[in-house]
Amino acid sequence: MRTFFIYPNLRKQSAREILPSVCERLRGRDIHLILPNQMRGTMHALHDEVMALDYMDTAEAVRIADAAVVLGGDGTMLRIARAAAQNELPLLGINVGHVGFMTELEPAELDKMQALLEGDYQLDSRMMLHVEVERHGRRVYENDALNDIVIAKGTAFRVVRVGISADGEEVTRFNGDGVIAATPTGSTAYGLSAGGPVIE
Repeated sequence: MRTFFIYPNLRKQSAREILPSVCERLRGRDIHLILPNQMRGTMHALHDEVMALDYMDTAEAVRIADAAVVLGGDGTMLRIARAAAQNELPLLGINVGHVGFMTELEPAELDKMQALLEGDYQLDSRMMLHVEVERHGRRVYENDALNDIVIAKGTAFRVVRVGISADGEEVTRFNGDGVIAATPTGSTAYGLSAGGPVIE
């Protein structure tokens, strides 16, 4: 059985509107569909096609799913990317936002999701960043990022001192507002490229 986690941006009406169509296209024998737990209370606003789905916390869903279908824009992709990468979960983005550089499909292209059911895709790995912030030799923060990491002074009117090293060798030091480190592709963590969709 294959399990698909459908992750819609619930703040976007357009994501809610195409959700039943996405679910219908992914239905099939030996297919298990999961929606986020917070959708339980919104069922009255959705069509009947969605009623037979399971609901789960996102952290648990990304752990057990074979792939996630993300309904939103780049912001929605970025929100789920960290958890997806930690579980090597492929993402297929359907753009219902304003900016969809990281998404693969538009709402008019939902028929291309058939490639998922037919296994007509390939994984497309993308680079991510890991950041650790140390103060006086003690790690005070660490996280993973998909597109870029911004280390800045915040709202305080002061300059930060930045030292940048690569492979243990110091590259430069400077004083300024901060520094941005970005991936070369500016895309997502794990992906499927298919005759139709790319799950990125």
